[in-house]
Amino acid sequence: MKDPAFTPNEMSEAEMNLEDIKKQYAKRKQWFIDRIGQRVYRTRGTCLCSTCKDVAENGLVIADKTHACYLFDCENELGVNYFDTKEETI
Repeated sequence: MKDPAFTPNEMSEAEMNLEDIKKQYAKRKQWFIDRIGQRVYRTRGTCLCSTCKDVAENGLVIADKTHACYLFDCENELGVNYFDTKEETI
């Protein structure tokens, strides 16, 4: 049962945390979209294939919005982080 002092305009701590997470998610996704046409760099992941090594060493240019969203998903699922400069990956 809800607390009678609770009003519909108040958010619980969990709801506020969820809102913060949604904002952070959207902000980070926008980071990738804002860099379409630019080179970004990523941390080395656990994969040692030639493509992953090349991207970690030389970065990659974000081609379009689909590519930006794909890289955002990769960051979330593969444990790599993307940055504006190679120096930030160290």
